[in-house]
Amino acid sequence: MIPAYALLTHGPKPNGSIQQHPSAKQQLANLQGAANELGAADKLLIFYDHSRSYKSLTDLPTLQELLKRVREQNSAVIIDDFRRLFAHYSGDNTVTLLEELLLFKENIRDLKTGKLLGELPETLLKQLCLAERPVRYVRTPIPRKAIPKAERHLNTRDAVRASRKVRSDTADRKAHELAEVRDRLEQTHGNAPHQAIADAANAEGLRTSRGNLWGPAGVRRLLKRLEEVDGDEETLAARAKASLRKRDEV
Repeated sequence: MIPAYALLTHGPKPNGSIQQHPSAKQQLANLQGAANELGAADKLLIFYDHSRSYKSLTDLPTLQELLKRVREQNSAVIIDDFRRLFAHYSGDNTVTLLEELLLFKENIRDLKTGKLLGELPETLLKQLCLAERPVRYVRTPIPRKAIPKAERHLNTRDAVRASRKVRSDTADRKAHELAEVRDRLEQTHGNAPHQAIADAANAEGLRTSRGNLWGPAGVRRLLKRLEEVDGDEETLAARAKASLRKRDEV
């Protein structure tokens, strides 16, 4: 058997298989891909710890016990990317954890470099200790689920409709803001040219949907839109009233 180790640092605590666990998927894909290349896919045996933060090897009990076991057998455990052991370290000094792991330097193999821990240069080890999260090592890409063409079209159509609705709602809200500015100007000055509405809106801190200042052309377009919407609503209301009258007459 080929012992391998995965460190799960996010997602729910596993209850059974970790094949679909969000924190394990890429690690498993990397390890399985390497095993497949060696023709040893059926010999790969995965061990794991689930820990969001840890300060020492004792906080990773599965790894600690596994390392003791492979040392007794004079073998090694494979980790897809040694940096994972430091990216979520919560102690004061990562060197503390590194010193614990170096006791097993001949029993940890890093898949990314293809070397045992004891074969890695000291400068590289220090860099690994400073690993930033998240670690994104992709040796074997995770196959994407094939989506039927018809479903893709439906998803695209729904996304387009949702985007149009958002833009439409935003335009309606901006149009009502401008209409309120226009109404206030007409009450005090008797008329409200588009430039005057734009100037007043800008002075009040109102902006276009893209965060720009208003100009007369934009004001004209949005107020026209509002008139068309109101006209459509009046037409629909009139049709509804007519339909009710006909029903009453019958």
